[in-house]
Amino acid sequence: MSIQREEITITEFTSGTSLVFFSTQLTANTEIQERDPTIEYVPSIVTLNIYNLPVEISTFDGQNLWKLNNNNVYQHLSASSSNYITGHSYSKEVNQILDASTIQNIKTEFSQSIAESIGTANTPHTEFLFSDYNEIDDFYVDIKLNRSFATLDTLNIYNNLVNSIPTQEADTGVVFGRLMALQTIRDPEGNRIKIPLRNVPVGLFNSSEDYPTPASFSDDGDRIFLNLKESAEQSDYFNVESFNLDKNQLLRSASKFDTVPEQYKYVTKTNDEGEFVIYNAPVGSQIVMFEVDLMKQGLTRDEIALNFFPFPPDEDAVVDQIPNFSFKQFPIEVVPAWGTIQTGYTELNVTVNMDLRKWTTYFIPPVSVGGAKLESSVADSAANSLKIGVRNMAKQGYPNSNIKMTVIPNDLDRVNNQQLNWNLEFAQVRNEAEFFKFGASIIKLPANIYDPNAYRTDKDGVPVIHPSQKGVWLSAYQLKIFTDSNDSVSRTSGGYHQDGSHTYSHYDINYTNDNVISQNTSEGTGMNKFPYEKPWSVEYPEMYSIPSKPTKSKFISNVTNGRTEVNPGSNTYYLSEPSFSDGDMVGNLVDAHREDTAGGFGMMPTFNIWIPNRVAHAITKNYMYRYESGVAVNEEYTNGFQPSNPNYPDFPGTSTVVGGEKYQRLECGYGYFCRPQGWPRVARYTWGGGGEALFKPDVSHGLGLGGSTTTPGPGVTGGLYSDSLWSGPSHINDIYNIQTQNPALALDRNNILKNGGIDFYRVIDPSKENLTPLRPFVIPTFITLHTCDGVADRLSPFGYFALRNDGEIDVDVPYWLNQQNGAYPVWTPTQGFVVGTGKLRPGDTLIVYGIQFGINNQKAMEYTAVKLPANRSFNTTTNRYDTAAYTVSVVYTGPYWNNGPSTRTVSGAVAAAITPPQYWLKTNHSGGASGLSSLGINTRTCSLNPTCNVNFQISGMYIENNSNVIQS
Repeated sequence: MSIQREEITITEFTSGTSLVFFSTQLTANTEIQERDPTIEYVPSIVTLNIYNLPVEISTFDGQNLWKLNNNNVYQHLSASSSNYITGHSYSKEVNQILDASTIQNIKTEFSQSIAESIGTANTPHTEFLFSDYNEIDDFYVDIKLNRSFATLDTLNIYNNLVNSIPTQEADTGVVFGRLMALQTIRDPEGNRIKIPLRNVPVGLFNSSEDYPTPASFSDDGDRIFLNLKESAEQSDYFNVESFNLDKNQLLRSASKFDTVPEQYKYVTKTNDEGEFVIYNAPVGSQIVMFEVDLMKQGLTRDEIALNFFPFPPDEDAVVDQIPNFSFKQFPIEVVPAWGTIQTGYTELNVTVNMDLRKWTTYFIPPVSVGGAKLESSVADSAANSLKIGVRNMAKQGYPNSNIKMTVIPNDLDRVNNQQLNWNLEFAQVRNEAEFFKFGASIIKLPANIYDPNAYRTDKDGVPVIHPSQKGVWLSAYQLKIFTDSNDSVSRTSGGYHQDGSHTYSHYDINYTNDNVISQNTSEGTGMNKFPYEKPWSVEYPEMYSIPSKPTKSKFISNVTNGRTEVNPGSNTYYLSEPSFSDGDMVGNLVDAHREDTAGGFGMMPTFNIWIPNRVAHAITKNYMYRYESGVAVNEEYTNGFQPSNPNYPDFPGTSTVVGGEKYQRLECGYGYFCRPQGWPRVARYTWGGGGEALFKPDVSHGLGLGGSTTTPGPGVTGGLYSDSLWSGPSHINDIYNIQTQNPALALDRNNILKNGGIDFYRVIDPSKENLTPLRPFVIPTFITLHTCDGVADRLSPFGYFALRNDGEIDVDVPYWLNQQNGAYPVWTPTQGFVVGTGKLRPGDTLIVYGIQFGINNQKAMEYTAVKLPANRSFNTTTNRYDTAAYTVSVVYTGPYWNNGPSTRTVSGAVAAAITPPQYWLKTNHSGGASGLSSLGINTRTCSLNPTCNVNFQISGMYIENNSNVIQS
């Protein structure tokens, strides 16, 4: 007898098939539940693709169509699919693998059973059968015991697996860590700043057919790319222009993928703190790779080019040539997540040198020396170029040399679809910026202060409370604008203008110890005294502040609504009344329906027309708002209001810049208009749709500005102004009006203000799409044609006076002639001319008939004058016609012409101007006193030429300017 020891074989799992039955009419079939009471019908949703084939089944509560998304968050079904049906389902497991034909037979039988349950009701129904191969996690043991007769066996079971060694550790691990970008600037303690890299794809390289090795390239020459178009969210970007550029032109799409490619199997994303975790990572030697999209780190196209590399010229460059995608690889050893040997999590913290500094754009308005364009004055003397000095206030000693900056070479050469991007811009280390031609002078300066705890603001200055927008970059610099080498005439930022002779500014570092400005400039710089004891920072000299766009308007667009009149009923209003109680903003468009409209500093109301100037063409055509507060005792709003001046007479305390910055720490990423002291004011006009434009007396010639008609020069305006609209205190105005089209800051010996301050105004929308296009416009020019006194009765009843347009363009001609005495001669129109509204075309004629004044009216043309527009010789430099070309004909009748009616004609092409030159139409006489000339259309004695005899006959006419014959 023997006891047999049996061996037991264990099956580790059972293969099977899971079946899910779905029907829109399942509840009509009760036989299924009667056969198997454990079956439960549940409300279900089937998602269909565009071909109406089922792709997914999920359950719901029967009423609310909500489902879990990939982030384990319930969302409405319509947010993820617009093609679905609802019904009921139940599930069943079969412990065997079913082939396709068997599954199809089961589905057919299921659908037939539903149809039979419905009967003859002809109710529509749809059935689907979902099947899935699965492994049921269980142990199955088959035991066979051989027993001998009359023998009692004892059974001992040993749970040993035959020919198998149990696994002692995991074959996967967990990789975690943090990605950080090391900056070039330091915090107040001297440590280099580190910034988390947010939303960065990071993962382990996993070979695929397309990318067998980390160095593989696709057929298009691209390496593995990790940032996908489908994962781009606008909230990750600084502005919509960066989002559109990245998503529409630079990011690659995953739309060609039917399934997740192998190379993305172990890829995740960093969170807002730069942290990441990769689960189920294969153990052993691996390569960690990540790709930083710099636009998702808050940089714009121009900032990436300035910090790293310029963009390639074409949009189809391979990914390694696009500078906003930075790809890194690191080898690591992944340890098992559990086991008996070396286990645990694999930690990888990476800090890379990656300059994420943002930049600030400074717009300096046009500058003129001697009333000429800058390039003209530079041609006369190289010392006349515009210089912009920069002082770094966030560095020890506040150096004004070796500053990293960008000097924009052409203010009009913008990049399309980007806000602050010009062609050919690049970063340099310079002592100062220098400009040689007319236009807006533009520089960019990099951030030198970083606040990791605040949220950056949007274009209106409102904080963007979003994890991806945390961290504020600031530019703490002081500027100085000057031309001559000894900078005797200049404008500086951060300045207090205390009197008419001295300006005290942070650029010149001249505060005293108690923060009271010294009246004695010999006291020195005041270094090591507040606020110059240490480099400026987030909290020093005081906590920085970012103001928002003012919103508390004191009146609507119509200036008469809520404006204060100088005297009740006078219809004359105060220019200096602030528009907002919480700040200063300008830019309401003038005649907003116009194609060439502008507002604020960008529009000039001159020559009875509205003309966009260089500000509208190069900086912005409309809105900007004041960024500073409390900088100077006499700081001034754009309309002349002085909120900090206790001696200011108008509207004290009615407005202040809420949250205004005092120490010129500007938020980066935006453009700022550097408004120099002495710049023209802005008025809100009752016409033009309540538009805002430069105050007319500040930019027009002959209204207290002095100088010639084309270069008004510096001057002072004040009191009640000639347009009878505004009133307010005097304002020092230091500009030239270049070619009567563009204001330019005067920086020469003629200045009233030798030194002054700079105010910073934040430009709300500096994009190219918000500029007024450069188009030819015509500044109107004229002549005035006179006849003097004389007997002009020869025009009646059958004579006439005719005017023909000999120019190149249609012209508007007044429909009457001005006359000092008697009636007004009125033109008789020719074909196509409507009196009072029409235009006189080239070659057409207007006529005044003598019959209009009666047969015996001998002085019908006495003292007449007509203002005629220029119509020839367009000057593209000055945008005006320089010549007035007309033919004048006179038919004489009556006793002073012995031989009956006769025509005398003179053609003139004479110089025209904005202020009309005066010309006289004259006659000459044959016989008598040597044919002396008369000042009028004259056949007898003229009061200014008493030697003329009454009976001298007229032999011709000519046009005279003063005493010179122009045409005869």
